[in-house]
Amino acid sequence: TNPLKADSDDDGLNDREELSTYRTLPLVADTDGDGVTDGIEVLHGFDPLYYTDGFNVSYSPSFAQGEDKTVIPSLSSTILTPAQINSLEIVRDSSISKGSVGYIGDAFAFSVDEESIPEDTGVSMEIGFQFDARKISDYAKPTIYAIETNEYGIAQMKPVDTTVNGNTASALVDKFTTYVLMDRTALESELTWMDVYNIDRNYDNLEIIFVMDDSGSMTSNDPNNERLTVARDLIEKLPANAKMGIVKFESSYGCLTGGLIEDKETAKGYLTTNEFVSSGTTRMYEAINYSFNIFESTDANTMRMMVVLTDGEADSTSMHSSVISTANAKGVNIYTIGLSYGSSSSSYFDSYLKPLAEGTDGEFYYASDAANLADAFEAIGEKISLVTDIDGDGLSDYYENNTNIFSGVTYNLDMNNPDTDGDGLLDGEEIVTTIVYSVDGTQMSITGVVYSNPSLKDSDGDGILDRFDPQPMVRAA
Repeated sequence: TNPLKADSDDDGLNDREELSTYRTLPLVADTDGDGVTDGIEVLHGFDPLYYTDGFNVSYSPSFAQGEDKTVIPSLSSTILTPAQINSLEIVRDSSISKGSVGYIGDAFAFSVDEESIPEDTGVSMEIGFQFDARKISDYAKPTIYAIETNEYGIAQMKPVDTTVNGNTASALVDKFTTYVLMDRTALESELTWMDVYNIDRNYDNLEIIFVMDDSGSMTSNDPNNERLTVARDLIEKLPANAKMGIVKFESSYGCLTGGLIEDKETAKGYLTTNEFVSSGTTRMYEAINYSFNIFESTDANTMRMMVVLTDGEADSTSMHSSVISTANAKGVNIYTIGLSYGSSSSSYFDSYLKPLAEGTDGEFYYASDAANLADAFEAIGEKISLVTDIDGDGLSDYYENNTNIFSGVTYNLDMNNPDTDGDGLLDGEEIVTTIVYSVDGTQMSITGVVYSNPSLKDSDGDGILDRFDPQPMVRAA
């Protein structure tokens, strides 16, 4: 054996253990040749001298002296391959902070080498969290959540079907990712909830076209021109670098702005009674088809959307399917708003406006009268801010304007400056957000971990900038 190394074959067992205790070969990492190294076999309770092709793994990580044992994670599986067993780890993760709503214990990343998972088979395993039942309320509902982050850095926390037996919560899962045990009762009662949106990425830029009905029926259905007021309000809240277009339709249609523009005041100037006089028919589909050619960017980092508002049946419903196809081909999301014009409007909206939105990854909103248009436009504005990250700091514009929703403390962030406090850390590095889903999956909320204060260079005031402080929120005694 190598006199300069305690473990000559790097299998996790020192040479003396191999020779005296386990009788394994100190110069062969896998004595029995079954693909699992000797040290890993001993760790999981297998015999390193006995070849096996079926592994039943039951594993819980060991903790160092003084390490937090509020929850103890575990994994049990019968189908792990040798490559998976060799790379298996359960490591503490910082996705959830102790101050988070519903916190029971830290999150843990369950992982194996990605290349060890065959594409056509996947995995099936039971994970568990042992917890101290004395430290949670009688009304608590311990639930395991999966935390996954996509390629654009957007994290989502989804509840997993959980069984609680005594002081252990367990769940059957089919993927290696980060899991955390939370009190669902506290989590769902204290957060601010909104309708579920399909948030799969953050966009750097926005192009938005307002396609507005100005047909004769608006004289009675929107006598005070509320549609113009709420559209102007939405424009005012758009990101600073957003590009806008205003298209009006009735018996004819056209782009009032002459294309996309960035000046908000100019755009709002077209949404007045100087331009909208309410006459003619409803050539909505022609106007939408015309508007596709107004978009300028084909960049995947640019969000392209239309906001289509109408109160009546369109003239050319035969174009419905082709308009959806064109929108999908050009990557345009269409958000439709139906302003009620009587008892039959609901049926028409369900047949055309709603499918038009859903078929293009947009949303449909119903307004029973003009006074309710503000709610629809507010929801659209919220959606825009959820998926745009104009300064590219990893924190969407919505989070920058609503940090108090998930932290309990309001931070003064600049959504046009990626590093608000100038400490060398992006705002999205100082606050990392997560989407939480409700039990039935119909609502979502925003929570997150505040690693340091993005509006202060030295969060804890200890004289060490956050960028260099290993504990930026803890001031040393």
